[in-house]
Amino acid sequence: MPPLKKLFNVYIFGNLHVALASFSLTKLSLLTQQNSDNIIPFFVFFATILSYNYIRLMRINTIKSELYNEINRWRIYLILLSIFALTACAFLIVKIRWQALISLMPFALLTGFYVLPPSISSKMTLRSLPGFKIFVIAFTWAGITVLFPLSQYDMVDASIFWLFFQRFLFLIVLTIPFDIR
Repeated sequence: MPPLKKLFNVYIFGNLHVALASFSLTKLSLLTQQNSDNIIPFFVFFATILSYNYIRLMRINTIKSELYNEINRWRIYLILLSIFALTACAFLIVKIRWQALISLMPFALLTGFYVLPPSISSKMTLRSLPGFKIFVIAFTWAGITVLFPLSQYDMVDASIFWLFFQRFLFLIVLTIPFDIR
């Protein structure tokens, strides 16, 4: 396989495009408050890689066979990329205030339960709830790209919830085409 195609496949299957989107939305939230710091945007970038690869690897047995074969072929790259992302998160997390980490917790839990059932006996996950999934995704992304970064710099006030609501609606609109298919 040509090196450029291999690199592109790692970019696609490693969810780097999704991580770039989360970095950009997080950075945008900070820039609206005249803050140009990059610690939180990079943390969100690496955490997104870790989260999306976790979701992909947890669901690998439920994916259609054609996509399963392709993802399975790139599995080692996903794992290595995830280990790198986890290491980067570990280095960055020590620079994050505990108040910001507390604001991140509900969204991290939603991400975890997106593919994991709440109990061993249950097969129901947040992802399997039709019509609910889109709101979980939008709520989680809005929280991680608005509330989390702004809580790091103690910038959360009433006006921030308007930005959160705008981001939530924007993400619903972006997610609708993926939910329809």
